[in-house]
Parts: sequence; C-alpha cells; structure tokens
Amino acid sequence: MQDKAKPPRQRVRRRKYNLRTPQACFGATTLMQKQANSVSRSALINRVLGHSASLVLFVAPAGFGKTTAMAQLREAITVLGGHTAWWPIGGVESDQQRFLTFLRQVLRDPAGGDSADLLSPFGFSASVREPIGLFLDDFEGIADGALSGLVLELVRQLPPGSRVVIGSRRRPDFKIAHLKAQDAVLEFGVTDLQFSEPEIQTLMQKRLGQQRLSRAALMVLQEKTFGWPAAVALASMAMAHQPEGDTGVLERLSVSMQPVAEYLSEVVLDQQPREIRDFLLCTSILHYLEPAVCKALAPWVESAAVLEQLTINNLFVSQVPGSQASSNDIRLRYHPVFAEFLRVRLLRERPDDFRRLHLAASSWFESEGFMVAAIDHALAGGDYPYAAELMSNQAIGLLSEGRLKLLSRWFAALPALALRRHPRLIFVQLWTTTFTQGPNQAMRQFERIGDDWMAQEDAAKSQIPALRCTWLMMLDRPDEAHTAGLQALTQLPTTEAYADSVLSVSMAILLGQDGQREAAHRLLHEVRRRQGDVAFMRMFIDSAEGEQDLQDGLLLQASARLRIAAGASHADGVWPGTANGYAWAGVLYAFARYEAGELELAARLLKAYAPVVQAMGAHDHLIIALVCLSRIARVQGDADEAAACLAQLEHAGMARGLPRLMATSWIERSRVHVLAGRPSDALAALERGRQPDAWAQGRNLRRLAHSALDPTVGELRWSLHFGDARRALVDIDTELARARSIRWPLRCFTLELLRAVALSKNGRSSGALDQLAGALGLAFEQGLVRRVVDEGPSVLALASQLLARERGLGSRPEFIAFLKRLLTEADKFEAMGAGASIETVAPTGSLTRKELEVLQLLAEGYSNQRLSDELGVSETTVRTHLRNINAKLDVASRMEAVARARQIGLLG
Repeated sequence: MQDKAKPPRQRVRRRKYNLRTPQACFGATTLMQKQANSVSRSALINRVLGHSASLVLFVAPAGFGKTTAMAQLREAITVLGGHTAWWPIGGVESDQQRFLTFLRQVLRDPAGGDSADLLSPFGFSASVREPIGLFLDDFEGIADGALSGLVLELVRQLPPGSRVVIGSRRRPDFKIAHLKAQDAVLEFGVTDLQFSEPEIQTLMQKRLGQQRLSRAALMVLQEKTFGWPAAVALASMAMAHQPEGDTGVLERLSVSMQPVAEYLSEVVLDQQPREIRDFLLCTSILHYLEPAVCKALAPWVESAAVLEQLTINNLFVSQVPGSQASSNDIRLRYHPVFAEFLRVRLLRERPDDFRRLHLAASSWFESEGFMVAAIDHALAGGDYPYAAELMSNQAIGLLSEGRLKLLSRWFAALPALALRRHPRLIFVQLWTTTFTQGPNQAMRQFERIGDDWMAQEDAAKSQIPALRCTWLMMLDRPDEAHTAGLQALTQLPTTEAYADSVLSVSMAILLGQDGQREAAHRLLHEVRRRQGDVAFMRMFIDSAEGEQDLQDGLLLQASARLRIAAGASHADGVWPGTANGYAWAGVLYAFARYEAGELELAARLLKAYAPVVQAMGAHDHLIIALVCLSRIARVQGDADEAAACLAQLEHAGMARGLPRLMATSWIERSRVHVLAGRPSDALAALERGRQPDAWAQGRNLRRLAHSALDPTVGELRWSLHFGDARRALVDIDTELARARSIRWPLRCFTLELLRAVALSKNGRSSGALDQLAGALGLAFEQGLVRRVVDEGPSVLALASQLLARERGLGSRPEFIAFLKRLLTEADKFEAMGAGASIETVAPTGSLTRKELEVLQLLAEGYSNQRLSDELGVSETTVRTHLRNINAKLDVASRMEAVARARQIGLLG
C-alpha cells in the first residue's frame, strides 16, 4: 500500500464522487481451487543457483516475465533456507532515504535487537553475517543516479554468498566491468526469458485443460509472439473462449509485438462478462489492487471475490511479492502490458469516468489517511484545488523527510494558479527546486512569482531571507551569504520553523568557517533548544560541531561525535531538503576515518555517500569525498580510478558553474605531480588551479576541504620541492602566522610539516627534527596518520630520522610505535605498486621509504639479524635492501653507504 502519512492537523473536507453503476449486478462467485498461475522457469532458476554471481539482472521489455522469474527465484532461495527481501520500486517514490530505511529493516539483528553497525552506510547489524537475497523489481523506475550508486555499492558490501537481483525494462546505468571480470554478474535478457516451445505448450495446457495444440499451431504461436510471455498468456486466454480446435485467433495475430498485445488484450477483455469487464476498466487506474479500494471504485461487485476469481482464472494479474495470499488480505496488480491497455481503453470509451475514478480513489485514500496516494489520484483526476489543499497539509512534513522526488513530481503537475492560494506551498516548491534543480532555477522561479504577491504574505518575511542565504551558499558566494544570513538571524525565531532551522544551521557553518567558533556554538545551542529532540536537526547540529572539531585537529572527539550523528540520523528524519541527510554526517565521519588511516572503511563509506552529496549540492562534502577516494585509489595502485575521481569533481564544477570545484581538482593533480617529482607538470596544474574567480570569495574561510588543498599551500609545496628553499621557508612562516591568527589548527599542522622540510632543506637538520617532533605530538595524541603520509617522501624521510633519534633518546614506546606506523603506512605505496613514481623525490634520491629506514638503522650499527627483527622481515629481504642501497648510492659497503648518506643529507 502507499505511504500512510500522519494525520494532518486540519482534515481536508473529503470530496464525494459518484460513479456510474452498471445495470447488471454481480453476484457472489463460487471459488474454484486455485491453479498455478505461471510456467516454471526452472532452467533460469537453476542457472542462478548454480552460479556464485552476487548481481543477477533480468533485463527485458514489459511482458517478458521478469517479476515471475524473480518471484520463483526468491521462493527457491527461501526453500533452501535463505533469507530474502523484496523491494518493488514501481508505484513508489524511490529515493535514497527510503532505500536505506528498507535495508535497515531487513538487515537488522535477527534476534530482534537494534544493533546496526554504524560503520556501514547501510546499517548492517554487527551480528548479521548470513547471506541474503535482495530483490529490486521495476528498477527502471529509478531516475536517481545516487540511488543506483548506492545499489552497486551494496553489491560489494553484502555478506559473502549474498545476491542482489534486479528486474528492469532497461539496462541499469551501472559500472560493473570489474564485477563481470570477477564473474560476479549473471544477466538474463530477452532471449533467455522467451518461452520455449515446451513452455508454451505447458501454459496453453493449463489454460485449455486436456486439449493440446497441434505442433503446427504451436509453431504459429511461437512465430507470431516471438515467445513473448505476455502475448502467449493473452493468447491462452483468448483460445480458452474458442471452440476446440479453432486456431483462427492465432492466424489473425500480427507479426509485431505491440499489435499482438493490443489485439489479444481486446479479445480477452471483450470476452469477459460485463461486470468483470467494468471492474477491470474501473480498477485499472490503481497501482495495486486491494479489496477495500476496489470496492470504492466498483461498488456493484464483491471485490474480494472478484480478485480471487481473477487470480484463479489467471486473468493477467499477479500477487505482489510480500503480500498475504488469503482472500481477506490479497494484494494484486495487473500485468503492466494489460494495465496499459485497460487504461487506454477506459480513457477512450469513458473519458469522464476516467477522471471521476481517479477522484473517487483520491477520496478513499484521503479518508484512510494514505495521503500520498490521495494526492497522486487528485492530480491525475485534474482536481488541482483539491490536490493543492491536500498538499498544503503534507508538504512541509514530506520536505523535512527528504521526499524531494515526490514533491518535484507533484509541483510539475500542479498549475501555478492552484499554488497561489497556498503561500506556504509555494515556499515548499522553492525549497524543493533549490535542492533538486539548483539555486539558479529556484531563483528564476521566485522571480516569476512577483514581489507584489510576496509582499502580501507573512510567511515571506521568514522564508525569503532563509532561501536567499541558502542560494548564496550553494552558488559559492559565502561573503554575500554571510551578510544576508546575519541580517536574517536578527528576526529569529519566526513562525516558519523549517526556514529557521535551515538558516540557523547554515549560518552556524558559515560562522565556524569564519573562525567564530563561540558564535557558531551559541547559535547551534539555540537551534537545539528551539527544535527539541528532532532527529534530523540533532544530527546536523552534531555534524556542524564535528566539522569544527576536525578543523581544530581534534580527530578523536570529531570521530566519536560524527559516528553518533551518522548512525542516529535515520531515526525519524533527515536534513531539510536533502534526499538523505545520513550522507552529510557520513562524509565527515568517513573523512575522519581516512585521516586515521582506515582507508578501506573510508572508501566503503565514501563510495556510498559521494553520489548522494553530489545530488544534494553539498560542494565541500563532494570535494572531500572525491579527493579522498582519488588518494585511496592511488595508494591501491589504481591510477585510472584516481584520475576518474578528479575528473568527476572537475565535471561537477563545470556542470554547476562552480569554478572552485574545477580548481580544486587541478590543485590535487599538482600535489600528485609534486610527489612524483614532475615540476613542470605540477606547475602547469597549479596554474589551472589558481583561477581567480574560484577563490575570489572566502579567502579567509576555514573550509575543511581546503585545510591543505588550496592555491597557497599548492604554491608552497611546489616552491619547497623545486624552488628556492629559503624563500619557501619565509612564505611558510607567513602563512603559518595567518592560519594561527584565524585559529585554524588543522591547517597549521600541515604548514608545520612543510616547515620541517623547509628547515631541513636549509641545512637546519636539528631544527627540522624538533619542528617535526612538535607537530607529530598532536598527530600522535589524535591519531592523525594520512595528514602526515600524504605530504610524501620529504616529510617521511624526516620521520625516519626522527624515529632513529627518539630511539636513541629512549622516548615513550607509544610515540615510537606511532612513528613506525607512519612509516608502515607509507610502505603501502610500494606494496600497491604506487611507490615507484613517488619515492624518487629529493632529498631521498631514489631510495624507497623502507630503504631509508634500513639506512637509519645501519647508521646505528644494527646487524642483519637485528635489522630483520626490527623491521619484521627475513634476512634475505634485508640483504636485498642493502644491495639496492649500495647500488643507488654507488658505494660498495655499509660504512660507505652511511658516509655517503650523511654527505648528501639523508642522515642527520
């Protein structure tokens, strides 16, 4: 059944619509023993069960039995003791929030507890390790690329042995080449789903009883229908009403598929008793058939009995997976081919009834509290004032739940004149447009409304300032947004709670980025006080505070706060105006795990969340997600994927007219070239990242996405590695003083790492190690790993020297262990095949990270055995490292290697 909304504050006066009742009255139907409704697709089922594919696709046009095959597969898995769940996409608004809610329900603790694993974006229970079969039917109904991305990521994350089974009229827009390479995809198309001659004979025999078609008739049927299951089923119905042996119906079939469906549907419909015929036409407007609503549309029959009879006679209806089979709780739907024919026939023969039926359905759904369905049918029936009246009581709630797709469709169908009578509905439309089509389209929509009308509406005083502030933020004009938002804050609180909440949280984020941490905290506290314990607002308050913790370098505190925020966000609401607010907190939490060096977890989260934040228009979150994914791919040796992530970021900026996104992609490319020792390529990329229009506003903002990735830091990196080291040190000190003045600890930490390298390049080795030790003190306390490793070999060479010094000084074992972890993390470059292009940067020459560590231990007089014990490798590996060191330094012994290393500055 459709969504059942909470009862509105003021019940809309339900409209009554009278239907034409046929003169004949349908009496009670004698129930016959139910026959099998479909042909067994055992060959297809056995192929799936005998294959280890984690993704199974049924892709074919309507009428090829995709749903039937999926239902039989689900039954087979269930019989074998497997756990399954079915999500029919058709007839509902399919967005990320609803999909994640569905997953959390089916993947919860089997013992009944609520122990969702917050480390998974899908809410897997920590105790759920058994395989599951997830069935997603009518997948062509998904127009949301973010949801498709979530489904593909789900395939990767389900427990081993699980399957995601998809039925779709068109091929899903998935990038599944890697899954196919692993033989993890099984696809069935038109050829696989066509009925064979034995299957056609089986179906015809079920319909015709003992009468069997001749071989010649079977060949005609197969030739004319192409084995199309829908056409074969319709033909079986038509043949059931012909004299035995009369195959004239088959001879008259067209040789193209659609005319076959139209002809057979007409034959089948015209052969029904008038009562059944009228029932079929009247109920064809429904997505699902249930006795109560069918009775409202066809009161002259006993709906439950008719539905049961239709099932028994296999009159092109099927039970909706998951519904009960009892006559009191039966839930069916017409086959889409047959339903489309019925609706066209109804509209052609009884156009007035077509409208009245929709409105009667709307009235019934409204009386039962199913407001989404009520509004859908009111719009289809053309009663726009009634639809707008219903929407006015539901829209704000749906907006807060993130039902943007649904709202967007409704507003597209609703004339502007009907909207003008409901001012708050117009503002819901503006918010919906803002978060689905972007601020530019929303602003054009706002201009068409007219200032005169707005001036007369009290709601405008609260809504317009909040909207303008949001638009300016989304257009990447933070200075203007800040000015407009401060003015709007002076008017709070207003009567428009939604607008107040969005404005307050947006301004808290802006104030925090401006370094006004206390002001931001006070504002968030006030929002929390006013809003109470509303889950979506609580989550975003915690997210905003968690982001500030990250800016302050407090990784442990941020991780704890964001983990709770991300996990709690699905309780009873999401970020206003987003399809899934879970992603807002989720990206920040994933970033925290990336900084902690948990790359696999970070990648798993970010791959699920990146499409969502891109759809939301959360630009800084998209930068964080795609840059981190690019870096993780590079560590894993996948240069193509790393480049694709940055290309995606650049394309997103180009598509939305946001030069900062494009510029950031080039700044990151420049960083990669610097680490790979390519000065000209790095400088060229840096020039493209310096776009003045990208950085004109927000020069002093503490943006998390740019704590170590903006033109200023990019220029410092280039100068440090390829330019004048003395000048670089001066420039780093200047920028470090500025970062301290605006209280930006995370940026200061990066600059302190660069300053240590600059000191080393200026011959101040002792000062460089002291500088690095001070910086790494914070990293050690908070578990910051990638922030160090991502600065590359120059910093890591100093870290190796610092490790040797700290060992000699007898420093805390925990700190020494942390230094070892940094160097071990750096070794992943080599292990994944990415080290060759990165470990060749001055001052380390051509020595790898591991070779530098061996060299440090050699200087301390370690023997091969001690080197083996210390490094945790075999003596054979140690000897290989020693040969490589001697060859690269052009020496013949250990002593010469140590001397040469000191001479060129590799050792302090």
